[in-house]
Amino acid sequence: MLLQRALVDAVTDYAILIDRDLTILAINNPLARSWRRGPEELVGRSLFDVAPPEVREVTLRRWQEALEAGKP
Repeated sequence: MLLQRALVDAVTDYAILIDRDLTILAINNPLARSWRRGPEELVGRSLFDVAPPEVREVTLRRWQEALEAGKP
């Protein structure tokens, strides 16, 4: 978990690491703050339980495209 946290914290823009089920594994402070929460409140939760609606729609579409293409 420390490596995951270090990876997202190294990004100055928004960064999130999710698993195949869209569970948040790590999220950096800028993105968590934009959702008015702390990273510790978001890790372990489903992206769809905590992300704003416009984020959910775009993310689901991109996630499905990535899974179908077999690319990150």
